[in-house]
Amino acid sequence: MLSILSTVTLPSGSSDGDRRRSDSSPDHSQATAANGTSDINAEAITNPPASLPSTPPVLAVSELLPTSLEHDHPVNDSPAWGLATRLRRATAQAHHDVMLPRVVHRLSLGDLPLPVYIAYLEALSVIYESLERYLGLNATCEVLSPTYDPATLARSAAIEADLSYLTLKLPRANRTPSISSGRNWPSVKLYAERLHCLGSGNNGLPHESSGLAIAAKVAQERPALLLAHAYTRYLLYHAVGDLSGGQSIARSVRHAYSLPDSGEGSQFYQFFPSSHPRRAGVFERANIQEIRDLKFWFRAGLDSAGRATTNELAKAIEEEAKVAFKYNADIFSDLELCLGQFESAVSDGDKSVAESTPDEKGTLPPVWMLGSNALTRTLTMKLTISLVVLLAYVISMIYIKPRM
Repeated sequence: MLSILSTVTLPSGSSDGDRRRSDSSPDHSQATAANGTSDINAEAITNPPASLPSTPPVLAVSELLPTSLEHDHPVNDSPAWGLATRLRRATAQAHHDVMLPRVVHRLSLGDLPLPVYIAYLEALSVIYESLERYLGLNATCEVLSPTYDPATLARSAAIEADLSYLTLKLPRANRTPSISSGRNWPSVKLYAERLHCLGSGNNGLPHESSGLAIAAKVAQERPALLLAHAYTRYLLYHAVGDLSGGQSIARSVRHAYSLPDSGEGSQFYQFFPSSHPRRAGVFERANIQEIRDLKFWFRAGLDSAGRATTNELAKAIEEEAKVAFKYNADIFSDLELCLGQFESAVSDGDKSVAESTPDEKGTLPPVWMLGSNALTRTLTMKLTISLVVLLAYVISMIYIKPRM
């Protein structure tokens, strides 16, 4: 249960989205242009708008700290640090911990069976649809507007396109009955409820036992906490952060599932900056330098958002980022269960999973679709047959040839 220590008063009037991309140094913008790389609205980053207040608005903000985290990992609130640095330092341990499960490493290597990877994308589709809906509804919030650019960052449509493409690569059944859709995972439902609670006007979550209900008197401040979830999803994760580790996962996914370099089936990891030059009227996907520019812009937006908050609200955003890591760790736990269900189905000879299931053309599905257990059994069988043949040949040479 969140601790509510004081009431909230809001300043009259909130600035709109024209503050986005407002903080950067002129030197960086000039260096980017000199190197010939596309900048991400560099001029908008360089000069903060005149409407930005010289001092943060004075808010009496509640300490929105989950009780389980109030005394763990104390937050260093040095005013010399921007919000981007404060978030990174506050979540360093959570970031490390979420990378430990075996399934995260398999995801990073593109080593998940295709049906399990599809279930994971289904889970993400729910999270991003909810996150992006409420970011849009609260886009004029002065804490959210500096990093709000749906034309560049939104992932929902890309995930749905990937799901449509990847399901065509599955056997006739399209979905094994032994694993559940990622949309129905318990962790996904709780995460979506949390985002709904922050982004809507509801007073709390349907399940009070989750310990995540928020009092009605802080309802007007809650949307600012969505910034923590945008931070963890778009920027931070080594394994799943769209602008970070997700770029390396894209290469592994394309190789593992034989996806084309043109991007079909892996659009989730592709970005098309709105300021990027067009070819034949279509935005080209960002290259490595442009991805770095996007990350720089997002961090600058975090620092701009931090200047629009009090230190108390900044602390609440940091703690909400830890909560976001907890939700994402729970998603990985459900992904681990899904992988175990799939591998058990393969081991038990599930007709819808095993090699006996042909696709539409009557051919057998590739081994990578069956997971590491099936691959191990296949290699073991081939090795055993080879050893038997070799042994038979040696015996024939020893016992048969001398008698001839």
